[in-house]
Amino acid sequence: MNSLLKEDHALTFSVKGFYSFSRKRKQVEKKIEIKSQKFAHEVLPKKFLSRLFGPSDTWKVFFKQADAFAFVHKVRLNLHVFAFESESFKADVHQGRRMYLVATYPVFWHYYSQLDKAHRHHYEIIPEGSVCKLYFDLEFYREFNPGLENGYALCQIFIKYVCAWLNEVFSFDCDERNVLILDASTASKYSEHLIFQLPNAAFKDNLQIGSFVQFISTQLVMWLKESVSLGDKENQAVGRSSTKAIEIKTEDGASDQKKSAESIDFPKPDLPPSRVTSTKFRSRKIFSLFSKEMLQKLIVKDKNCEETLICDLGVYTKNRNFRLFLSQKLGQKNPLVLSGHNKFLPSSASTEENQTIFFHSLIANVENSSNLKFLVFEQEKQIKLRARNLQLKNPDFPGDEGDASEQSPYPEVDAFISSLVGSNGRRGKIRHWFYFMEGNLLCYDIVGYRWCENIKREHKSNNIRLFVDLKKCAYYQKCHDPVCKQNNFCSEYYDLPGNVLPWIEDLSAEETNDDLITNDDDEELEDSLLAIAVENIEQSLTESELEDDDDDDDDMLVSVAEQMDISVS
Repeated sequence: MNSLLKEDHALTFSVKGFYSFSRKRKQVEKKIEIKSQKFAHEVLPKKFLSRLFGPSDTWKVFFKQADAFAFVHKVRLNLHVFAFESESFKADVHQGRRMYLVATYPVFWHYYSQLDKAHRHHYEIIPEGSVCKLYFDLEFYREFNPGLENGYALCQIFIKYVCAWLNEVFSFDCDERNVLILDASTASKYSEHLIFQLPNAAFKDNLQIGSFVQFISTQLVMWLKESVSLGDKENQAVGRSSTKAIEIKTEDGASDQKKSAESIDFPKPDLPPSRVTSTKFRSRKIFSLFSKEMLQKLIVKDKNCEETLICDLGVYTKNRNFRLFLSQKLGQKNPLVLSGHNKFLPSSASTEENQTIFFHSLIANVENSSNLKFLVFEQEKQIKLRARNLQLKNPDFPGDEGDASEQSPYPEVDAFISSLVGSNGRRGKIRHWFYFMEGNLLCYDIVGYRWCENIKREHKSNNIRLFVDLKKCAYYQKCHDPVCKQNNFCSEYYDLPGNVLPWIEDLSAEETNDDLITNDDDEELEDSLLAIAVENIEQSLTESELEDDDDDDDDMLVSVAEQMDISVS
């Protein structure tokens, strides 16, 4: 009887609930019906069948790019990081938000190929320092370039131009048949990706590619400017431009100079030449292959009606997101597909064409082999091209007072420092100078020559600095290397040659040597403070140019379960 009473009590509900049909219940039933109709068309993806010696079936989603890469480096299972945009990010507060997926190439393609076309908003992340293929992003707006309706014609000219430089610099013979062309053009915009498939060759990383692309683009712009005689300033820039390929290799031998006040020894008598050798490029040979009218077409107008190159110079940054084959940007309907004029024919055992194209389109998908040749291009950054307005600017600095293109208040010292690091087999140059009136100190940032007295050789990546103490009429060396800076390294003081001290003769007769000599301890402290000031200035200049490459400051978690059951959009 008790159990029956409990059962009756469990079934009890109000009279209103028995006889009425509430508005809320109608709304719930309508939502359920809509959901059921939606999911009736959904198909669960086929599961990837893992094999004993096959790729890992790892599939992991992260909210932060840094966490995704940390996982990849920790697990070490030939995993790769992809970025994707979700429909859940359409709200303004999430505009531009991306999530990160870790998987092997085969596993990613297995699920990616089954994903609804409308939900493919994926990007390959080109890892910092990773060996990769040469790639380009070509684009222009048709509205602002009415005479350039045929984008393919421009693409052909551009490919021929790049191939000519590849042959000149790296001795590679290639043509349009070595270039995978993907197209995402619309009625309003021409947009294509070029991925060069060089046999048994790849660039050391995408920063090296950026240096190469910057160089050939700068050469193009300077040649066009020179050909129309835009003025002496541009012609002088062409004369100063770096037209050298740099092939890294160590050289033996040292200069046979003696230390003296009149010599240019630095920072000791046996100063070795630069560890890089240079080969001049025959740029005239390159440009003889084209007419001015052909190359002029590679200069297009952007949305602001300003001149720019047809190729985007900004796609060579670290951990760059590059749109995947068959993907489209969130909110757009122009997926990146195989171009109708693509002539690259991959040799692959795969029976599925899209899968073959997908693997060849991956920038960082480079198979290691004993025949693989690593391409390195280190440009002497004397002139750098800004994409907007095609301005030629000195690199790394905004071009304010102190630029290497301008002289310091002491041009004789400038000339001495230039000859010091740029003669007798040394290829250094002044990148930038700082002058401190308080303390009468000149500081020179040097590029192209990294010999450090502390380690008795060149630094592999860190540049050096030369300080000139105008009160002591001497110079010394410091550098950017963290270890040297931590040890507060400073080289010996070396006397300036007398022929670079014309101001000494102008000193008044009453000025004695005691006026030129101060307490050594005070001088070292003063120089240290000035050096710190220089470092702070350079750091502020550098930080202003850095771009935010991850979402470390964003801690908000966003749901993406609506995309597909395996959490991929």
